Amino acid sequence: MGTEFGYVYDYEFSMVDEEEINSKHKAKKPKTNGAKVLLFDIRTKFIAVLRTDDEEEERVLIDSERYDTSVYEDESDMFLCQHIFERLKDYWMTFPEILTLTRSAFAFAKQMAASPANERLRLIPVVVSLEVFSFYCAERGRIK
Repeated sequence: MGTEFGYVYDYEFSMVDEEEINSKHKAKKPKTNGAKVLLFDIRTKFIAVLRTDDEEEERVLIDSERYDTSVYEDESDMFLCQHIFERLKDYWMTFPEILTLTRSAFAFAKQMAASPANERLRLIPVVVSLEVFSFYCAERGRIK
């Protein structure tokens, strides 16, 4: 019997106060045309999920990491993809999954930038909370 691996990704986006993110990108200035800086703080948790014969699951936090990047709101979402593609690929994410995540994160940040409540902000700080689940299926006491 071999090992059956599976990866599932869950993510959500939230706008936070600028003080919650420690980043060199915070020094980046808006463009002369007024385009705001979209600051992304990617917070990743790696979680192992062991499934047993009786359909029980045990979840164990293996590790976590955090990194950041920024793009301007008037740029393409592909700029964000270029900044984080290699790291997400290391998580065994497929290209379509990476595109979906980056496009969704970029759209969320642009929506926050356009909100009247954030009109005066020059920087839009967005947290991308990403959970990477690795599934291991156990059968009769063995990893299958």
